[in-house]
Amino acid sequence: MRYFLSMPLEFDMTKISGRLNYELFDRRIPKSRLAREVGVSRDLVGNYTRASFSEESMQISVLKSFAEYLGKDTYYFCNDYHKFIDTVDVVNLLKRLRQEKGMTQRMFAEELNVTLAMYKSYEVGKCRLTYLVYLRLRELYGSYVDQLIK
Repeated sequence: MRYFLSMPLEFDMTKISGRLNYELFDRRIPKSRLAREVGVSRDLVGNYTRASFSEESMQISVLKSFAEYLGKDTYYFCNDYHKFIDTVDVVNLLKRLRQEKGMTQRMFAEELNVTLAMYKSYEVGKCRLTYLVYLRLRELYGSYVDQLIK
């Protein structure tokens, strides 16, 4: 139980790690138990509870599993990027935006600051849209993109 005595009394609830740490602390659930119950490694849970771990690299399915296990809303541990990737048809969004703007793939790739090859892989669904490209989409088409996040 020493783990719980060393936890801070304040959590940064804007971060996934903060929300996860709070739920574990509040329910007195050790990380090892969460890992076992959800079927992931203790190292993975340890990474996800570290504030310095990149949220963008966190797996949506794992975050949703944590939420289910802890009785929270499906996307409780997800940020806007995760919700976007999980709920929006990115392939159709990119095609539609590009066509509405009357741009070629090359022109749209340049607008998003990615190579043509990378953009093509996004538009055919071969690669997941990166966090930086998501941020660029939000910068360029913010209100439009925000409406799509469920």
